[in-house]
Amino acid sequence: LADDSINYLFTDVAKIDIRHHLPVLVDFWDSIIFQSDTYRKNAMQPHLALHQKSSLTKHHFETWIRYFEETVRLIIKLFFLPFVFKVRLIYFNPFLRSNF
Repeated sequence: LADDSINYLFTDVAKIDIRHHLPVLVDFWDSIIFQSDTYRKNAMQPHLALHQKSSLTKHHFETWIRYFEETVRLIIKLFFLPFVFKVRLIYFNPFLRSNF
């Protein structure tokens, strides 16, 4: 929400309460990534309603997707880098590799 070019859509137009919205986001992405069936709403409806209040532009989407991709990369680094380190340690250490 630090980017003034899109934050107003969340704060002023949609008036999102992040404490309420975060669990919805978690359920949505859980359903998309893991096919968990935790999100059962129409994800397009609130976005179409938002677009009626304030036009969503290509710039808005490109900005949002850039932040989304940066966040995904950070999550991958934070959660998977330790595993990569362990694999490299085993691979490059002959003693560990022979006893694994």
